[in-house]
Amino acid sequence: MGAVLGREPGWQDRLREEARAVDQVSAESMKALEQQDLVWKETLRLYPVAGHLARMALRETRLGAHRVPAAGFVHALAGSVQRDPDWWSAPERFDPERFDPERAEDKRHKAIYLPFGAGAHACIGAQIANVEVKGFWHALLRRCRLRAPDRRPIQHVYTPVGMPADDVELLVERL
Repeated sequence: MGAVLGREPGWQDRLREEARAVDQVSAESMKALEQQDLVWKETLRLYPVAGHLARMALRETRLGAHRVPAAGFVHALAGSVQRDPDWWSAPERFDPERFDPERAEDKRHKAIYLPFGAGAHACIGAQIANVEVKGFWHALLRRCRLRAPDRRPIQHVYTPVGMPADDVELLVERL
């Protein structure tokens, strides 16, 4: 998210303004950080940590025209579907407002946005990760500005988890 915000000064300013309106971080006050939610979700859509969800078939089944044997492995490519133009408008563009309730592109299908998995196998740490992200960015953006001197697009790879392919250089300036 830092790499993104360093390249998106307008969004960084929006998040800073929102953070400054919330004096202290608490369970209740964090609900007011709505813009931050949008940017976090868009960051996870474009740069997922888990690019696929591995599952084992409990019994023989069919997936479209394909037979999946009992105990066969299936990998749902969640990272790919999160950039699928059939489901997302301008999927390569950074556009946090796609998650705004007015647009709700992530609600077009229950399986097009799965940054933390879903169902019984959903990430047990998802809620704490979301809380930690809000607390961190609330504190940082109230005090600092990020600049990315290198404006090249961020290349994303899985090795084995999603991460930038190259080092991300950010300048952190105290406000």
